[in-house]
Amino acid sequence: MMDTNAEVVRNLEEAIEKKIPEALYHAMKKACLIALTDAKRNCPVDDGQLRNSIEYQIEQESGETVGYIGTNVFYAPYVEKGTGIYNPDGRQTPWSYQDVKGDWHRTRGMKPQPFLQSAIDDNRDKIQECFKEII
Repeated sequence: MMDTNAEVVRNLEEAIEKKIPEALYHAMKKACLIALTDAKRNCPVDDGQLRNSIEYQIEQESGETVGYIGTNVFYAPYVEKGTGIYNPDGRQTPWSYQDVKGDWHRTRGMKPQPFLQSAIDDNRDKIQECFKEII
């Protein structure tokens, strides 16, 4: 009886140390790919740089598995959250600027186009399903 209990404990410890983190990694990867696909689909396109830069990354450290979806393109936050009056942290008064051709324009900002956050929000149920299989 004692040997059986020790074997059960050993099997549980192995599952906790190896199998569960591996399963979490695969579930996180699946969840990230769902969000990544939708983020790329929803991303506004001018020259394609922003869309092509969207990636995911998974980190496993200290028993935690964390997934990230994002881009390193410097203007991504302005597209995601908007500018000027459309962003609570933006300039709240209109302004003028001169383009490269010398023409003047007046603007109040750019409306947000939340391609990243909407990819998470719109797929919340699908993402949760990825982890229900583990539980």
